[in-house]
This record gives sequence, structure tokens and C-alpha cells, in this order.
Amino acid sequence: MEAAVEQWPRGGGGVIDTGARPPASLAEELAALERVRGFDVRGTLAAARALRERASVAQDDVAERRALLVEADMLDRLGDTSDSVRLVWDVHEWALRRQHGGLRARTHRLLSSVFQNLGDAPSGLEHAISAMEALDEEEPEVVRQRFVTMLADALATAGSYDSARERYEAAERDLQRLGEMAELVHVLNNHAYTEYEAGDLRRADQLVTRLLTVAETHGVGLTAAARETVASIRVAQGRYAEAVEVAEQAMDFLATGRFEEIDLQSEHALMLTLAKARRLLGDYVGADLALQGCLAESSRRGIAAVYVGALEEAAAAAAEVGDFERAYQLHVVFHAESEALRSREREVAARTSQAIFETTEAREAAQRFREQAMRDPLTGLFNRRYFDDQVNVLLALGEPGLSMGLLDLDHFKSVNDDFSHETGDKVLVTVSRVLERVVSSAARGTPRPFVARLGGEEFALVLPGLDAAAAVELCERIRLVVAEHPWSALLDDRVQTVSIGVAQARAGSSVASLLREADASLYAAKESGRDAVVYSGSAVPRRAWRDIIPMRTPSEEVLP
Repeated sequence: MEAAVEQWPRGGGGVIDTGARPPASLAEELAALERVRGFDVRGTLAAARALRERASVAQDDVAERRALLVEADMLDRLGDTSDSVRLVWDVHEWALRRQHGGLRARTHRLLSSVFQNLGDAPSGLEHAISAMEALDEEEPEVVRQRFVTMLADALATAGSYDSARERYEAAERDLQRLGEMAELVHVLNNHAYTEYEAGDLRRADQLVTRLLTVAETHGVGLTAAARETVASIRVAQGRYAEAVEVAEQAMDFLATGRFEEIDLQSEHALMLTLAKARRLLGDYVGADLALQGCLAESSRRGIAAVYVGALEEAAAAAAEVGDFERAYQLHVVFHAESEALRSREREVAARTSQAIFETTEAREAAQRFREQAMRDPLTGLFNRRYFDDQVNVLLALGEPGLSMGLLDLDHFKSVNDDFSHETGDKVLVTVSRVLERVVSSAARGTPRPFVARLGGEEFALVLPGLDAAAAVELCERIRLVVAEHPWSALLDDRVQTVSIGVAQARAGSSVASLLREADASLYAAKESGRDAVVYSGSAVPRRAWRDIIPMRTPSEEVLP
């Protein structure tokens, strides 16, 4: 009986899902897809796209992006690293904007794998650590252990074997306790491969022995990758016959065709290990048969790393049987292909970095253009277009306590006439700074209040979450700060004042009706003598509003 495991293994690993029933819910299907994504790449890619469509129809933004990450992972495995990274980066930035820990953790995890595969171990480790930091506490414990294993893999790639060992062992203990034997086999495989790379064959042997015992006891079917790990360690130990037996069993299993496109690199690496084990055992005919198959298949499928390794093994095999001319020729080809592989890896790394840069740069540029389109060029405040869009949204959401202030500078025409338009612009900018400062100090949660310049000397104060009384109090505070500002540097002995009309949204209010009500209040403020705040819907006269608002000294509020 063979069970399922979730992730692309380090140096191989994992087990095979041989027919689990599809879960009923979208969330369950996503979780299952994430578990088996190391197998049947094209099938998983198609399933991820189908789930993404279902999530989109269901308007489940998080599920849609989880499916997109599986899709990106599969594209990377098919060699389309640049497009894969663009998709991951899109989801990553979406998760950052919405502070979604689970998605951030998953994007960091994929980016860690990408950078490790590109040979950038420090960046891979950085993303692995970020993935652990972003992981939600609510994630199932078995999922958390996958992230612990991911961190161990990144530490091992960076050469921090002791730290990696500590994480592997912790994950092994917890998975044993949880009874997650398929996951345990995966971790044991990655740990064993790490010890093999580190040169600690004693530990590597202990781990593969335990791996095989757990797999046999609990009916966990091993992948080609896991068997390749076992065979490689047996070769390193000089146990060539055992290595041949393990590799041949795996090749016989793969020859049944039951699992198409399962971990192709590990499958061909297994053929290479089989060739090496047979050669060291003295079976030169069998070694050559495996080697020729490995060379042909890895070349046909474009698995360059295995192809280069097979050329090196072919040169060694030729030398061992005394065919030194052929050994030399093969070594020359090996050297050329090895250099070409390094060049391709550098090119892929450069394209990946460029994809990340271009995605970020394009998004930042688009954001700048959006900001510019929504901003008033003189004051930097939002403009009428932004005002209309946002107030429509707030009204559609039925935002409780939505108030608006419509502010106009008193006698502003005389400023332009008596001084200059340049001075008038400076007055507008100064008032804008006052408005931003006072309104931002009133922000309480979301959506946040904002200020917009509607045109000329007219400004709108959009105040979600404030009822009429609170809005009038805030506007009165603005009126005081503007009046008490030291205007002498710009206006000699004049004082710039403002009048503000306040309106309160009601059921059925529109942008136009809210503006009409605020404009009526503003007109009343102007008629009362200017330098005033009026809320037409209130029965309380203006002087009473002023009486109940505590006065502030200029030193508390006036801008420097």
C-alpha cells in the first residue's frame, strides 16, 4: 500500500499517492493538491488551474491564490522559472498588502526553493526564515512540520549542517508523534541525503535504514527519488550489490508506466547511480546499458544536470576498461557541457532576478501612475476623481457614521488680486498641510478619513466613522488651526480663514446629494459672516458648537 506525501524532496524523497479519493471541499482539494505536487507535473498543473477557476467563481481570493502558487510551482518544474517567479511574486505582494500570513509563508517557501535551485543559498535561507516567521499559528501541525523541513533543507544547502540536523530531528519526532508516516519518510529521506552530502555516511546509513523500516512497516511506497537516495548512500559505502538491487527495483517499478512524469530528474539520476553501481561491481555491460539509456533520455528530456553527470561517468567507465582515447573524448565533451550548464544556470538566475525586478518595478510604476492620476499636482492632496470614486465606495458599503466637510477659503480671490497667484498657491499648500495634519490625527481604524481638493479654493473632508457631532468638532478644530496660523510671512497683517459646511450621509445618499447638503451648510457658514462651521442638519446654533469645543493654544496646533 502506498500513501501520499506533499513536497518536492531535497535530493529526492517522498512517496506516491496511488488513488486517494478526491476531497469534497475546495479547501480539502487544495490541501491534497499541495501534498502531491511533486508528482505528475502536468496533471497537477491542470488540476491547479481547474481549482483556481472554481475558487474565482466562488470569490474565494485566498484559495484562488493558493491554487496559483501550485500552478507556479509546476511551471518551475517544467523549466518556466521566469513565469513561475512572476506568479509567485504577484501572490506575495497581494499577501503583503492584506497581511495574510498563510499565503506569505507559502510564497516565501517557493521563493526559497527557487533561489536554492539557482545556487543562491543565502537568499534561499532568507526566504525560508521569512516563511517560518509568516506562518499562521492556526495552520495544522503537520503543515508546520513541512515548513520546519523546508528550513532544514535551506540550512543544509547553505552548509549549516548542524542547524539543519536539529530541525530535521525535531520534525521527525513530531511526525512520529502525529502518526504521519508518509511525511516522516519524506523528512528521513531529506535528512539522509543531507548527511550524505555532508560526508557523514554513518548517520546517512542510520537514516536510510530507518526510512526503509518505516516505509515497509506502514506501507509507504517510495519514489524514484527516495530510492536514488538509498542507492547513492549504498554506493558511497561500497555496498554496490545493494545499490544495484535498490535501483533495479525502482527501475522495474517505473517501467510499468503507472506513474508518468514522476520526479523526472530523480528518475534519471537513479539510472546514473545504477550505472555507477554496476561499474563498481564489475558489470561493465550492464553499466553501459544503464548509462546509454541515461544519456539518451536525459538529453531527450533536457535534464542537463543528469546528462553532464552521465558524461562524466561514461568517461570514467571508458578509462576503467582501458579505452583511454574514448575516455579523453568523453571528458572533453563533459567539460564543454559542464561549462554550458553553468552558463545556462547563470542565465536562468539572471532571468529570474530580472523577472522579480521587472514585476516589482512595473507594479511600483503603475502605482505611481495611479497615484499621480488621483492627486492634485499643486497640493498633493487627492483630487475630485479620487473623491468621487471613494465616496461612492463608502456609500455602497453603507459605512456607518459617514460625514463630509466642504471647506472654502474666505476672501481668497483678494489674495490672488492683492498679492499674486504664486502667493495664493502657497496659501493653498499651507492650508492643505493643516487639513492633512488635523484629519490624519482623527483616523481611527479603517476606512481612514482623507482630504481632497475639489478645485480652486474648495476642499472636501471625507470622514468615515464620525457622526455629525464629531465631524463638526473636527471641522471646528481645523477652523481654529487655520485662523491661528502665523500668516504674516505670506499675507502681511491679513489672516486667512475658512468656512466649512458639514453633511451626514443617510440611507439613499449619493455623492451628489451629500455634496448638495454640505454646500448648503457651507453657504450658511458664509452667510453667517464666514470663519465658521455649520451643520444644517443640527438644531444647535453655531455659537453653541464653539462653546462646547475646548479651545487649544496656538502652540498645540499651529504648524511651524
